[in-house]
Amino acid sequence: NSTVETIPDGSIKFLSYNVMGFNNLEKKEGKNPILSYLADSEADIICLQEYNSTKNKKYLTDEDIRKALKAYPFHSQSGKRRQPVGLFLQIPHTFSTSHQV
Repeated sequence: NSTVETIPDGSIKFLSYNVMGFNNLEKKEGKNPILSYLADSEADIICLQEYNSTKNKKYLTDEDIRKALKAYPFHSQSGKRRQPVGLFLQIPHTFSTSHQV
């Protein structure tokens, strides 16, 4: 581990996080603490392992996640794997349909 006092111009902040199903899709007062942490991280790229959501509005929905991470207009989720992943970017990127993220 190393720490730098100043981050060089042009650096990209990458955050990888195993969200473990967003703590069973839990919402407290309409918010999920993991999503709040991600939104406040100021990362340029967020990669989430064990990404999950539901259509039941009592729990965390895709709409809740998109709303919390609205600063990341470019995103892709893969639910075809045993443990789905989500990728959120603040910077443009072309996703290929020939492979899953």
